[in-house]
Amino acid sequence: MRILFMANAPWCGTGYGIQGSHLVPRLQAQGHKLAYFAFYGLKGGVLKVGDTPIFPPGLDQWGGDILEAHMEAFKADILITLLDVWVTDHFGQMAQKWGWDWLPWFPIDQTPTPELILERLEGCTRAVVYSHFAEKEMAETKFADRVRYVPHGVNREIFKPGSQREARKRVGLDPDRFIVGMVAANKGYPDRKAFAPQFLAFSELRKKHPEALLYLHTVITTAHGGLNLLKLAERCGIPEDSIAYCDQYQRTIGMPAEAIADTYRAIDVLTSASLGEGFGLPIIEAQACGTPVVVGNWTSMPELVVNGRLIEKNTPFFTPLFSWVFIPDSRELAETYESLYDAKHSFPQTWAAKADAGSRAMGRFDWDAIAEQWGSVLEEVEIERGERARD
Repeated sequence: MRILFMANAPWCGTGYGIQGSHLVPRLQAQGHKLAYFAFYGLKGGVLKVGDTPIFPPGLDQWGGDILEAHMEAFKADILITLLDVWVTDHFGQMAQKWGWDWLPWFPIDQTPTPELILERLEGCTRAVVYSHFAEKEMAETKFADRVRYVPHGVNREIFKPGSQREARKRVGLDPDRFIVGMVAANKGYPDRKAFAPQFLAFSELRKKHPEALLYLHTVITTAHGGLNLLKLAERCGIPEDSIAYCDQYQRTIGMPAEAIADTYRAIDVLTSASLGEGFGLPIIEAQACGTPVVVGNWTSMPELVVNGRLIEKNTPFFTPLFSWVFIPDSRELAETYESLYDAKHSFPQTWAAKADAGSRAMGRFDWDAIAEQWGSVLEEVEIERGERARD
């Protein structure tokens, strides 16, 4: 089949770009013909990477103004979109008009499923979600029989355990500090990644353990409409010598996956207790590297955790999509950080055993397995296309 895959460009270090870079060549290896619609990360011309044409966006941020033309140019039968489905401006209507099969691969990161998502799904052939949380949410809708679960993947040839001391040398971090890390997009306000409660919790940890360090792999300024994180740290009582962050220039132009893996190995704990996650790629990347995670026990997060702790207490927050997300409780976060600090220093053998178990468990997100699941979905669609053609 001929497939147009729509996502961030495959060379982007975003979650969507990473997924596209791994999935597209594997679908091609299954015998499908693919083109890539990079609605983000390319502008003003078509590139070709190997046998794959990569189409740019037009004027619309989400590609709606040029999608039909790209589908026609490639003679595509199927459209796979990897982005929030509520921003897709009636792609289903286009699919029905032109006879495409549209397979949105999309997140649900709040509850109940926003009505706008259900509205925009009209006309899809399959609704492909990447969490069991979303699968359960969709089970109560009229799309239940069209829902398929295909999670995101992780490259375990890169994201794997290694020497923490060597990783800290490469990242430039003190080998003797207890490091809590965040790998999260500082984008928009209110911030979905819940920086404030996690900063407050770290501040409490640092009071008891002055050698503790908060390390941020993110943009620390308001450049993307997010928070001034250094000012937030100041307001939370975190001194300058207790916070560090990645090279901002390298973060902007894109850091290699090997450097991101070193970040996970270098930190002692990844704190990723966001307001809600459609998946949470850093959660599986960190565990694949042997690093425990702290996440909220809501939306997709708990289903990903083998080596880590779940935060139970929260405050519901009502979103513009008329659904609920959850602000993690900073006091429970602080208690959890303290517990993990004690676990690392008091029970090193148990700490190492959990790191190994967590890394091995991430094997269920190996890319070959993800591609196989996608192959099954595409086989279903191909059979249905054949039946429609005979009718």
